[in-house]
Amino acid sequence: MAWLGTSWVGTWRNQFGSILRIVSDAEGRIEGNFETALEDSGAREGDPAKLKPLNWWRAVSTNVDTFERT
Repeated sequence: MAWLGTSWVGTWRNQFGSILRIVSDAEGRIEGNFETALEDSGAREGDPAKLKPLNWWRAVSTNVDTFERT
């Protein structure tokens, strides 16, 4: 899925230091994984999910991350 002739495949980092690795962008589908750098972003791999209170700024800053290719 190239956008303006550019591939999405690669490693991307957001302003918090979280990493997005895109391994494929073929046939209109983006595949990869996301590794958070924030301690309060949920359970670690293999841990059961649970609700926990977060700071207010997390509620108002949803979907405002800025990613740059690394």
